[in-house]
Amino acid sequence: MKNLSKMLGAAALMLAAAMPIAKADVVYEFTNPAASGTSIPGLGTDDIFAKATFTAISGGVQLRLDVFSIMPGSASIDEWYFNLNGDASQLSFANAGEAGSVTPSSYEKGNECCVADGTGKYDFVVHFAENSGELNSDSFAVINITMAGLTLDMIAEALSSQNGQGSGAGGGFGAAIHVQQIGTADDSGWFTANCVVNPDTGECDGDGGGGEQEVPEPGTLAIIGAGLAGLAFIRRRRFQ
Repeated sequence: MKNLSKMLGAAALMLAAAMPIAKADVVYEFTNPAASGTSIPGLGTDDIFAKATFTAISGGVQLRLDVFSIMPGSASIDEWYFNLNGDASQLSFANAGEAGSVTPSSYEKGNECCVADGTGKYDFVVHFAENSGELNSDSFAVINITMAGLTLDMIAEALSSQNGQGSGAGGGFGAAIHVQQIGTADDSGWFTANCVVNPDTGECDGDGGGGEQEVPEPGTLAIIGAGLAGLAFIRRRRFQ
């Protein structure tokens, strides 16, 4: 019995070590100041006013775009820029059709296709109708992005390139957005993010383009639990 318990405990731990590790969401959070143009008045550097979240789905990733209620009511985000470690021209986009979500007006795609002023060239862009306030305070959109072999790593590992607009032209960011109608005038600003949220702490870990935290799948946790239970049983038998 003792040998069997040892074997079961060891086998469970070996299986747990061999099990795949699930990838957490890739998250970009946007705060002041603007990388180019006008910053959002009334918000501090730690106030998150918008967030982009990539989640793995069958055949690709799902992208959720959130604009939070602290965004001034006059402002809206009309462009969201992202990168891909792969051939962005092969991406396909579809509105997920979630209740209450805003439908994008169009998409652009292609390796280094699109320039976000002062922050670099990006590989795909989600557009919303300009000057209409479609994606403004307390609104969201959900998009399914598919391509053969598309993974979260392909999003997390990519950065924008230099945009070639002269001295100080940006590059090396994970994501960017264009916020329009800032303040009393029709000012706008470009904001960048490299932050990836650690699901264990809720804090930003990323200082590169992305990267996601590895989280054990439920099955892996169950096997680890079984292994620990087996070891505990062995320990109890030993001291009885």
